[in-house]
Amino acid sequence: MVDIDEYLSFLGSSLSQIPLEKVKHVIRILHHARLNGKQVFIMGNGGSASTSSHFVCDLAKNNYFEGLPPFKAIDLNSSNAIFTALANDEGYENVFSHQLRNYVQTNDIVLAISTSGNSPNILKAVKLANDAGAITIGFTGYEGGKLGQMVNVEVRVASDNIRHIEDIHMIIAHLISFALYEISSETLAFQIKSKQSFDTKVNRITKKSTSKKEIVSMDQNVLAVDAKARLDNKNTSMLFQLLTMLLEITNTKSGTLIVMDESGNVVDGAQVYGGKTISPSIDQLFDISQNGLAGWVMKNRQAAIVENTSDDSRWLQRPWEVDHNDQKSALSIPIKAGNIVGCITLVRPKENRFSIKDLELVTSMTSSIEPALNNGKDEIEKN
Repeated sequence: MVDIDEYLSFLGSSLSQIPLEKVKHVIRILHHARLNGKQVFIMGNGGSASTSSHFVCDLAKNNYFEGLPPFKAIDLNSSNAIFTALANDEGYENVFSHQLRNYVQTNDIVLAISTSGNSPNILKAVKLANDAGAITIGFTGYEGGKLGQMVNVEVRVASDNIRHIEDIHMIIAHLISFALYEISSETLAFQIKSKQSFDTKVNRITKKSTSKKEIVSMDQNVLAVDAKARLDNKNTSMLFQLLTMLLEITNTKSGTLIVMDESGNVVDGAQVYGGKTISPSIDQLFDISQNGLAGWVMKNRQAAIVENTSDDSRWLQRPWEVDHNDQKSALSIPIKAGNIVGCITLVRPKENRFSIKDLELVTSMTSSIEPALNNGKDEIEKN
């Protein structure tokens, strides 16, 4: 007689060994991809193909929230026409890679599901994705196979039973989808709570009667005299106000704004450190834009979150930071307003590190105010 209890016992043992830190890493990667409009490609063979399609459905449909960026999730198993055409004409080993080559871009996500980790069509697709600068993730089993050595993040099920591996891959997919749903739900609830205060601030800086003089007088407790003088720059005054709003909304004391023109020249900027405004020179701002986290964000047009600045090569130590061993957390977002490109970076002590929810909140708030920034800029220029 079939021993069902034994099957469930071994399944439970494998479940208890799920590498949760790796799963959490995948959650952060996927959430970051959604915020930055990156594509998420998922693929697999046989039972893993079913998991792939199911996972894409959960991301695209069950994680859709009005007011938040959607998941651009794509199932490479879903089109019978292209799949069979490639298999027939180019060989089955190319059914995924030849689809990817038409779409994949730098910092997109390619998630491969393979129990053995050795399927040739999976390996060819992941190699192409790596060469294209995508972030690769592998759901594997057994010893991980070649796939486990190729991907940026491997989530391996500790089992040599293919049924257990497929069972747990589906559970992991559901776990990730559930976590992403919870993160978004909590963020939306916080946004609703903050919306009235945020809208009041936006209206204050974008109403038609707003003049340059009035903007200069706002938030005097944050903006120092030297920084106020810079607000005479018509193209950047509203970005200074956005910096102060984001500092207040996130309960953060330190932040940096860098503003560049369309040619890539640094034209303005300001830094708030511990609640006090510092006015760096254009040369200092240029150094940050070339060698710091802000430069990476503007170049890639992609937000970034750093849990520990001491461990991130993109972080450029500020000259006024006396203790260079002081560990911090940072969040940086790109901004496009009219003919200028901006970047706002927020900084906190490491023990109060920024979370995925912080990144989602700041990104959403910034996206919602960018049209107002453009309109407000026009109003300022008329006065």
